[in-house]
Amino acid sequence: RAPRTATSVASSCTARRRHPKPPRHRAFSHTAQSADSSNRAFQVMPTLVDGLALLAAAILGYQVLSFAQLLYRTIIRPAKNPRKYGKWAVVTGATDGIGKAMAFELARRGCSVMLISRSADKLAAVKAELSEKYPNVEVACEAVEFSSLTETRRSQVAEVLDKLEVGVLVNNVGMSYPFCQWFHELSDSEVSNLLSINIDSTTWMTRAVLPGMLRRKSGAVVNLSSAAAQSPLPLLAQVKRRPDADADADDGDDAPLLPAFTAS
Repeated sequence: RAPRTATSVASSCTARRRHPKPPRHRAFSHTAQSADSSNRAFQVMPTLVDGLALLAAAILGYQVLSFAQLLYRTIIRPAKNPRKYGKWAVVTGATDGIGKAMAFELARRGCSVMLISRSADKLAAVKAELSEKYPNVEVACEAVEFSSLTETRRSQVAEVLDKLEVGVLVNNVGMSYPFCQWFHELSDSEVSNLLSINIDSTTWMTRAVLPGMLRRKSGAVVNLSSAAAQSPLPLLAQVKRRPDADADADDGDDAPLLPAFTAS
């Protein structure tokens, strides 16, 4: 092997300076950075899981509270005393079905009852039946044809009701089609009757009792509608307008003074 000369040694040193070896700690540096990234990822994961767990717990809690509230309102909560709103309860469409049942229930709870319907004979029969079952309760009746309620008749009804301490109004009177039809197949008279009986009656009866309730700062209005009108039914389009109108009327009532309810 030939001995290294000064020239070869200088050339070797120059080459080393031009191409220095990478430091040994660089590999360790890459390994440390990867470890740090992994640690940060593991730190983020528990935070994300905790957030999702809190969200799920909040949704579940809301559902449980909603169910508990529904259970309390429908089963657990004691029934309200309608007598505390006022002496008299007014029920429209009171000679048959739900209206008649409401009248008897209100009388059972101690309310004097004003029966309103279009048939004087049926009113007299229900009044006699109600008075016989609850002799300590006052019963009055008023024959009203809501399909042709004139301004004069409205004023007369309002005058009669204004003399009573009306605490509860049950807007029950209503009608539907004789059979299902498309909206364009209804006659003008059928549409007019549906509007007058299902919507106008609620509006005018509420206006008739509202002044007295506001004076006493006490009262409740219960608007009844058909369950068939709660879903989109093209063959009962005009009937569907009743609960919509009732909901709008309830939203517009003076809520701090008068509780209003829409039941189906």
